[in-house]
Amino acid sequence: MHLEAFLLTVFHFQHVQLAPIVCDPQNTSHDIPIKSDHCTRFDLCLGCNKSQIFDIHIPKIIYRIYQYEEIALTNPTTYNMSLVDKHQIAKDALDKFKERHPKGEHIIECAYLEAKGAWQKGSLLMPKIRL
Repeated sequence: MHLEAFLLTVFHFQHVQLAPIVCDPQNTSHDIPIKSDHCTRFDLCLGCNKSQIFDIHIPKIIYRIYQYEEIALTNPTTYNMSLVDKHQIAKDALDKFKERHPKGEHIIECAYLEAKGAWQKGSLLMPKIRL
């Protein structure tokens, strides 16, 4: 499978469309209905096999993983009930990107530095997780 056939739809953050990725939110591969013209639920995008990931998304996925890990430490019950699967999907997305993109390993290494810097500064790369 080519990278272009992989995960991630357009997602909106601070009213900015980050990438021109086409995905029909009314025709996803998961069973959760989307009630708008575009999906703003980033975590669901990672679970849809009709969406795609590009290098611009990698720091945001890593940042989301940091958010999951923080909730796992501070609220393990909530994490285990509703986030553990999403966390694993995000980690799997990184693994597949690394495997399928010719420069995947380098892109992920750079993205980790960007996400870690934002995390340490308290800058949001992703909206907070709704619990």
